[in-house]
Amino acid sequence: MIDSTGISQSYTFEDTTPDFVVLYGTVAIVLFQTDGTWHFDGFALSYTAEEEIDATLKHYEDHAIIGIENKTTLKFPESGVYQNSELSVLTVMGKNIHIGQYIDWHMDVDVRSVQLEVGSDGQCRDKIHIYQIVTPDLPPEQPKLNHFRRYTPSEGMCQWTDIPGDLIQGYGIVVILATDEQGTTSGLGLDAWQLPQLPKSI
Repeated sequence: MIDSTGISQSYTFEDTTPDFVVLYGTVAIVLFQTDGTWHFDGFALSYTAEEEIDATLKHYEDHAIIGIENKTTLKFPESGVYQNSELSVLTVMGKNIHIGQYIDWHMDVDVRSVQLEVGSDGQCRDKIHIYQIVTPDLPPEQPKLNHFRRYTPSEGMCQWTDIPGDLIQGYGIVVILATDEQGTTSGLGLDAWQLPQLPKSI
């Protein structure tokens, strides 16, 4: 579950027994992992949300898939005025080109620019949180977030100098923009690309 502080809560459904869980946040992300064997029916998910939902904000989705060996430049958010107290989520996922086969593949993401609102006291007014989507086998930072590993500092970041500097590697990334004021700064710019990988035997 996502709120203005980033990914605040997580839960793993690990068996075939139906389960009920209550998590608190504004955005929910559900990941489904498979080892390539197709012997079951997948999963079914039902959910409820609070009654008072603000449906007046504009909604935008881009389902484009990054092509192999092609670098894609993304701008987030799009140029324009932010909404007051906006919470936006950008996901960038790679593609398994060897359907039905296990491969060890990943994406590389290079953050090119960050420019968000900063107050007169030098503190961030708007923040971006970035997470890598990785295999759960890798040692996670605490608290454990299953497939997610935080890339940015725990408090988020708003300027170029806050970037850790390393390439972001994983099956994908999740970028969360949280604002508390209106602003017209440049936001986040990044390049994302996926290198071809060969299938491996299971």
